[in-house]
Amino acid sequence: MIFNRDGISRLNAKGYGELNDNFLSLSLVESLYLVSKNWIKVKSKRDKFLSFEEPYNYAHNIEESLCIKYLVYKDLDVESCNKFLDIFLKKLKNFQEKNRLKN
Repeated sequence: MIFNRDGISRLNAKGYGELNDNFLSLSLVESLYLVSKNWIKVKSKRDKFLSFEEPYNYAHNIEESLCIKYLVYKDLDVESCNKFLDIFLKKLKNFQEKNRLKN
């Protein structure tokens, strides 16, 4: 989440995140991308700045495909990436359902 008003304005104007009353909520994929570009910094609960690898590993532990999404995301602009991810996720879901039916 981004709480800095200037950061909220700049990132939201570029199409990042979901705007809320007092903050901008970013997806893990967006966060990874923005950290890799040094546009944002991530702090731990202990108020320590994290390296790129730490949130990347966190995302990987949550869902392995998040890292794949990040790799695709970093090569596309935000709008194109969101469209691509929607298509990719639909195809992935169909693939998983077909494989589930076979078993």
